[in-house]
Amino acid sequence: MSNIQEQLDSFTSIDPAKAESLIQERNGNIIFVGRPNCPFCQKFIPKLYQVAQEHQLNVYYLFSQDPRYAKEIQDFRQKYGVETVPGLIYAGEEVKVRCDSSMTETKIAEFVQA
Repeated sequence: MSNIQEQLDSFTSIDPAKAESLIQERNGNIIFVGRPNCPFCQKFIPKLYQVAQEHQLNVYYLFSQDPRYAKEIQDFRQKYGVETVPGLIYAGEEVKVRCDSSMTETKIAEFVQA
């Protein structure tokens, strides 16, 4: 299995403005909000990676501590209720948010409607 950084690199890195536009599209976009040095993210990322690989899903990654977008990230997280990381957003007809590193691969797949 690849390491955390390699798994993150398989996701599409985005900034807060792109995250907002992906949510507004409401077409099933999956956004992961987190950071590689967070122990809870380190538990969650391999599970999300596995689900993405098995179901051929494109996952967008918003680095929660990007200093270039500190204010925008804070506003984005507040708007969508991403209180902690890892945060997982599914932007279908409704926008769903989960901040739970203990989600199983099955629960992640169900959440993103894979």
